[in-house]
Amino acid sequence: CVCSSMVPSSRNPLWGEEFNFLVRELPVEVTITMYDWDTVCKCKVIGSVTVAVLGEDEAGATWFDLDSKSGQVKCKIDE
Repeated sequence: CVCSSMVPSSRNPLWGEEFNFLVRELPVEVTITMYDWDTVCKCKVIGSVTVAVLGEDEAGATWFDLDSKSGQVKCKIDE
């Protein structure tokens, strides 16, 4: 499990953070879950997406829709 930093008081947060994962075998699936966190109700799931990486030829950046009413996350896959 890897966590990004929190973007306070934003309805359209941009993180610009990068996380690296060593993958030993393909295919692999990576699940990304976005949370809304505040001091009153702690955390609430905004949405999530599971990204399937089938092979090394899938390198590049792609926007993925979250499984909620709105929201996207951009993932970049490098070889």
